[in-house]
Amino acid sequence: MMEFLQPSLLWGTLAVAIPIAIHLWHQKKGTVISWAATQWLLEKSQQSKRGLRLDQLLLLALRCLILITLALLLSEPLFRRTTTSATLRKVHVVQPDAFVVDNYRFELEEALRKGETIYWLTASLPIADELTPPVTEGSSWSAPVLQTNLNQLSGDGVEVHLYVKNTRPEAQLPGIQTPVEFELHTIRDTVSRAVRPYRDVKNNQKLYISATNRLRVGTTDADVTFASGPVGAGPLSVHVDLKNPDERKTVAAALQAFSEVYSVELNLEEQKTADVHINKVPPEVPRPTTLYVVIGQTGISAHPNVIYTPEPLTPQTSPMVANGQLPEWLGQRILGHIGLKGDTAPMTQAELSTLFKPMKPTSGESSANTQRIFFIVLLVLIGVERAIALTRNA
Repeated sequence: MMEFLQPSLLWGTLAVAIPIAIHLWHQKKGTVISWAATQWLLEKSQQSKRGLRLDQLLLLALRCLILITLALLLSEPLFRRTTTSATLRKVHVVQPDAFVVDNYRFELEEALRKGETIYWLTASLPIADELTPPVTEGSSWSAPVLQTNLNQLSGDGVEVHLYVKNTRPEAQLPGIQTPVEFELHTIRDTVSRAVRPYRDVKNNQKLYISATNRLRVGTTDADVTFASGPVGAGPLSVHVDLKNPDERKTVAAALQAFSEVYSVELNLEEQKTADVHINKVPPEVPRPTTLYVVIGQTGISAHPNVIYTPEPLTPQTSPMVANGQLPEWLGQRILGHIGLKGDTAPMTQAELSTLFKPMKPTSGESSANTQRIFFIVLLVLIGVERAIALTRNA
């Protein structure tokens, strides 16, 4: 079976239309010009006409083959031995999560009956003799651990089946290299109760993100399992260092609205070591525990706790202020900084295809020999084409 390591370069085969177009262009009839000596050349022209057409068609075919062979050579062709499904050894890697196991129980029990090996997706890659997840199960999975597991299992004649939740891994990689024979099984968990971090606020209530990803204040929630302890408690200190009185009043009003709606105590302080620092100058050395909001400047910071907004925060200059969105915008940044998070959106099919990429061929599957053959064929075609073209012009 032939595969290509650079399949996008196969579009180069469309260049075969160039010699065909040139050939058709030269076949157009020209203007007939009367010339007395034509009668002496008529017999010679008729004798060689058939051979001339044959040479033209042969040259056209050779030039088309040269372009096709060149495109195939640049696409890095690779001949692999076809392995039938009967000879493939199937292994299964399962995220140690009860929800995943329950949803794929039929497939996994069938694999056990056939004697196929099932592994748990953990650092030690243990064999699953029974479909009972280990005690240390989690709602997410680690991309580096998965990559290590796949590297251990990949090889000739091995087909890997992966079963995971469709969640974004906490430790992300640019791409996960999968074996050539690989099948991904993902499912989104819409049944389990969300586990939410929370912050203790006024009246012994909890500030958290609900199962519908909305900010809530309360003591109980049937759809949420609260974390074992709060991410913080007590008031948040905010330092607003703005010289423009209109901006200072606008930001203070937005913070006050956010505080009243969600029972979050905010203390406006003059200390630069406050939890939130709002001004027009980016910090030289940002403190990791402080959220910095830089107003009226554009930029991208290497620090996740430094945020830029390019517009001065007044009703006349900022649509966000004019539309009343500033309290929500500031509140979301503050909540993200203090660790209150909701569910991230599941990965789309395009994202999954980008994340999981087939491994490069091993040394046994090297494409060097295949490329060498195509290169020799290309040289032969060029030599034959040049010989015929020079003979015609002789």
